[in-house]
Amino acid sequence: MFVFGGLLMAFVACVYIYLSSRHQLWIARQGPLPAAKWTGVGLLTLSLVMMTVAMQVIAAVFTLFIWVMMLFVLFPYLGVLYSSNRGDK
Repeated sequence: MFVFGGLLMAFVACVYIYLSSRHQLWIARQGPLPAAKWTGVGLLTLSLVMMTVAMQVIAAVFTLFIWVMMLFVLFPYLGVLYSSNRGDK
């Protein structure tokens, strides 16, 4: 249960960090959102703590890094797909 909660919390953290970028394509508002960025970093830290409760530290760090890397690669493609369906250029 802690692993699933940690992965879910890391997903929300990555969304916050991605939305704080000025190059994101999900919402119309452009510009940095510093509160969202720091909230995302805090959630990533808490997700690592949650995952280390359920598994060894090295396994938790590896799992979290792979998950975050996969999400940060996927999010820009989802933004392009969303903006192309809306008709934006």
